[in-house]
Amino acid sequence: MERASFLDYAVYASFWPKFVAGPIIRARSFIPQLQARRRFLWANFYLGVESIIYGLFLKTTLSDYLAPQVNKVYGAPEAYGSADALLAATFFSFQVYGDFAGYSLVVIGIARILGYSVRPNFRRPLFSTSIVDFWTRWHISLSSWLRDYVFRRLPVSHGEQREWGGVADIYSAILGVRHVARDQTFDGLGGDSLAFVQVSLALEQYLGKLPDSWESKTVARLDELKPAPQGF
Repeated sequence: MERASFLDYAVYASFWPKFVAGPIIRARSFIPQLQARRRFLWANFYLGVESIIYGLFLKTTLSDYLAPQVNKVYGAPEAYGSADALLAATFFSFQVYGDFAGYSLVVIGIARILGYSVRPNFRRPLFSTSIVDFWTRWHISLSSWLRDYVFRRLPVSHGEQREWGGVADIYSAILGVRHVARDQTFDGLGGDSLAFVQVSLALEQYLGKLPDSWESKTVARLDELKPAPQGF
């Protein structure tokens, strides 16, 4: 990326469609687009309008319709049974998705009409197969920002970052469990959300790329994935 001028940065910082609810647009992906020559394309216009219409549908039809139904149950839970509470919780998931994903699509559509490319912010998160998969699909710009600027700055153990002796060692240090059996899993040990992030970062240090649904794999299975040391 070329060195950004003050005008480039000012346009990036004041790009108005993203202000209300994102998506978070990184300077390294947006400023080069400002520095390139732009021209109007009807293809961008049609794709942008399509994205805006779909986003407005998710926001005004799906989310705004479900919100009153959810509020009825959440406002007086004692008046409803367990089936109603479960249904309200399900509706709430779709309500929040429609709210955030709808606005993101509107922003993406406006940017496309103006000639700028903004990456998708949601990838069908309700079809996720694991916690890891969910956070690669839900509010992608936010989760990637938190990963890069918050979670990767967290210590992965109670002391300094270090070389790990094995997966059981990682679980023991971060979860505070004295004895971790080789047939146990992260899910079985009941770690919280912060521990999930810390463990996944430590496992990345130990294993490299994490396998899908690592949290449900046993300690022994994860240890088998440790890359062999490279010889000379």
